Amino acid sequence: MKIKKAVAFLLTAAILLSAVSIYGFAADRESLKFNGGEFRIMVFTDIHESKESSGCARQIMSEALDKYSPDLVVLLGDNTTAETLEEHETLIKRITEPMTSRNIPYAAVFGNHDDSQGKVSKEELLKIYQKYGCLSYDADPAIYGCGNFNLPIMSSDGAKPVFNLWFLDSGSDNPDKTVRGYDYISADQIAWYKETAVKLKEENGGKTVPALSFQHIIIPEVYDVLYPELPISLGKATSNYNGKSYSLIPFFGGYSGFVFEPPQPPLGDPNGELSAWKEVGDVMASFSGHDHVNSFEANVDGVDIVCIPTVHNNKYSSNLNRGAGLITIKEDSPNSYDYKLVRASDLALEKQSKICETEGSTGKFVYYLASGFADACLIFQKLINKIIYRF
Repeated sequence: MKIKKAVAFLLTAAILLSAVSIYGFAADRESLKFNGGEFRIMVFTDIHESKESSGCARQIMSEALDKYSPDLVVLLGDNTTAETLEEHETLIKRITEPMTSRNIPYAAVFGNHDDSQGKVSKEELLKIYQKYGCLSYDADPAIYGCGNFNLPIMSSDGAKPVFNLWFLDSGSDNPDKTVRGYDYISADQIAWYKETAVKLKEENGGKTVPALSFQHIIIPEVYDVLYPELPISLGKATSNYNGKSYSLIPFFGGYSGFVFEPPQPPLGDPNGELSAWKEVGDVMASFSGHDHVNSFEANVDGVDIVCIPTVHNNKYSSNLNRGAGLITIKEDSPNSYDYKLVRASDLALEKQSKICETEGSTGKFVYYLASGFADACLIFQKLINKIIYRF
């Protein structure tokens, strides 16, 4: 009998070990904690990995991970583009390999393209991600969307939550087919967020746990700081969101970074996500992708709105800012954070980089031009803001 139990134990252990070796490390949400007083989060968005993709985006991801050694990676939606579940699994395994091979925990949210416009369910995709070590889960399957959850970051000694990360499914197209544009965060998602935030506060001795939020599609209120509001709509000559009309020319002093196209949020936010953040008082910043060529930081009513550009090297990208986002939180000052855009051009120009040798990559000379021009643009922007807008 003892021999049978021993054999059964060994077989179980062998299966578990083989699963780890095949799919990477085992997911453990409880293990997220500050490392040496810091916690680094690297964000990759709009990878749009397909069977036609070259390896360039994955090479950029790999080199960014090696250089900055994050404690967590976030895939911010529109991660894979495929028609069938089998194709999605092949692509998910491919884009998560840079993390699993390095034993870096990662989480993912869905974008408006991940589910192949209804051909593959997000619930099916979530199971595949979890199979390959993803920390994402459905905190409440009854609420709208899939993959709404949070991840607390514990203190260095693991004794208490010091910080929190929110992940929300921002949907695809507007559910009202008579209205154009994208989906918005639903009322039950916001209710879940508020209820969970209250529980975290109670666990933290009555103190609000500072947080960051991640969702694929940006909130429409960002237009209030990016573009001047106009008294009337001029049709396609203006951008029209939240019942307001805006100039197509950005307000230069309202942001830092690059706004190469008008963002594409939902037409409005009837459920008040921004208002909920302000009411709870925990979210310092929200990070979104979706608009591939934009990479900016703006503050809307006390909440930083950060758009991260695509890491993919397709036609809908820009060598001036293509890359990843890097967020750093410090345990002794959790009510603030640092953000840095990790540009693909800067990585490619490093001596040991293999990016330019990868199929589908831009040549090194183009990266030199892109890096230099981007730096010049950002310096000029800072000067203008200091001289004209006094900040």
